[in-house]
Amino acid sequence: MEKVTRRLILRAIPCFLFLVSLALYTVELRSVVVPSDQWKKQRTNWRGSGIEDQEAVGKEQRTNWHGSSIEDQETVGKEQRIGIEDQEMVGKEHRTNWRGNGIEDQQRVEKKQRTKSWGGSRIEDQEIVGTKQRTNWGGSRIEDQQMVGKKQRTNRGVSRMEDQEHPDSLFKRLVTGQSQKQLEATGFACHSDVHTNVCVSSRPVRIDTRTMKVYAPFSQAMTNQENRTISPYPRREDKTAMEYVSSVQILEGDIAPPPACRYTHNVPAVVFSSGGFTGNIFHEFNEVIIPLFLTTRHFQSRLRFVVTDFRPPFVAKFSKVLSRLSSYEVINPAANESVHCFPGAVVGLHYHDNIAVKTSDYIPEGYSMLDFTQFLRDSFNLKKRDLSQTEKPVLVLICRPKTRTFLNEDQMVAMMKTLGFNVVIAKPDTMVDVDKFAEVMNSCNVLVGAHGAGLTNEIFMPPGAVMVQVVGLNLEWASTAYYGGPATEMGLKYIEYKIEPEESSLMSLYGKNHPVITDPASIEAKGYRVGRAVYLEEQNFNISVVRFRKTLVQALELLGRSAPLG
Repeated sequence: MEKVTRRLILRAIPCFLFLVSLALYTVELRSVVVPSDQWKKQRTNWRGSGIEDQEAVGKEQRTNWHGSSIEDQETVGKEQRIGIEDQEMVGKEHRTNWRGNGIEDQQRVEKKQRTKSWGGSRIEDQEIVGTKQRTNWGGSRIEDQQMVGKKQRTNRGVSRMEDQEHPDSLFKRLVTGQSQKQLEATGFACHSDVHTNVCVSSRPVRIDTRTMKVYAPFSQAMTNQENRTISPYPRREDKTAMEYVSSVQILEGDIAPPPACRYTHNVPAVVFSSGGFTGNIFHEFNEVIIPLFLTTRHFQSRLRFVVTDFRPPFVAKFSKVLSRLSSYEVINPAANESVHCFPGAVVGLHYHDNIAVKTSDYIPEGYSMLDFTQFLRDSFNLKKRDLSQTEKPVLVLICRPKTRTFLNEDQMVAMMKTLGFNVVIAKPDTMVDVDKFAEVMNSCNVLVGAHGAGLTNEIFMPPGAVMVQVVGLNLEWASTAYYGGPATEMGLKYIEYKIEPEESSLMSLYGKNHPVITDPASIEAKGYRVGRAVYLEEQNFNISVVRFRKTLVQALELLGRSAPLG
């Protein structure tokens, strides 16, 4: 009987050992399984919602070390910091189990978190340097992820993108009504008004920079083929301006065979002209810089400019603005004659009014002149100023040496100094360098100038500052429309000093009884060029210092200061 029992025990031992081994293997295997939600919650798609709930990297990737949870993932391995150190650490230093098991190498997770984007490209390693997370929008990199979507928030190793818009919605915001429906149906639509034409393609296009022809694809939803010619400068009602603007031809439909792509880009093109009246700071801001802001700001720099009538001084002058609106080098068609292919395009720029961003007009919704001036402050790195902290208020006097000149400028400056102002005389050569002069204007308490382009620099003044415009004879409407109205929209305080006929040089030129003095409307009736020649080109000023002093005392009061006694 004992022999039988021993045989049974000996035969049972292998079975027992096998069961023990199987149980241990099962325990070990469970610890290396990657949860399915860990794959889903690390996926990034530019077309969709961005990095979806990347807060899960820290809450839902919690790792056991003898059963205790690492709540914020700050101490996983060697204080892995997602969004600060380098995402490659999510593979080597993210070891999750004291026994050496767990997620052995986070590189397995979607092979370094590969990200599909609009153009099919990917974020290879999701490198994150500081708060600048490089990402792709169709294969391109945006160095500053703060611009992706609307806001990128980084919080203790947890970064995410909020409100990333679908690419099609970015184009839809540039048209409205029936044009928006047409864009949805066909991928192509245009907007036209008295000032500008803007055509939008949310489908791939080819741009031949040798001929400036844009080849837009034909959609089955299109009822007919159509060719359009656009001058991409928002001043089409001004024939003089448009003489300096080259046209762009848009060819819709099946072009067989289309020109072959020499360069393929993964962000849309925005085509506009730097011709027209550029060279004059008012027109540069009014017809190019502000329209660019209106048309492209919501793309968050993920676009490329194609600039026709390329003027190097303009591009150099506003390089900080252009580089903030686009992360890519500007294309000069004349220097890069070839065929460029883009996943979409905008030809032309939106325009609201003189130095204006109107919330009621077109897109982007909610933008105002305050938003634009803040954009400029960011572009030129202008620090916020507390005007009350300066010992002596700074007064910038715009000097015009040719037309609308202050003939008694020395007397005016002397009076300004007696009121306690630190006077800065801004001559044309000092205003050429926008970068430097923006700093001067950022320290300005009061700006004084006769109606003219130099007053455009009010755009750089700190909120609460005062702009004083000297209004010449028959310049009331233009003064208010071009500079006075915009000043209040920028958060500035505005005062007009309307001259008396005796203060105008036109009195001595024509006499006090001439229609130029007594009936300006009759002069305007002869045509714009006649009126311009008289009131803008012939008129200078001999300011009454006593009367003008009262205006500057009013400016001081608006600043919360009082004029010196006497």
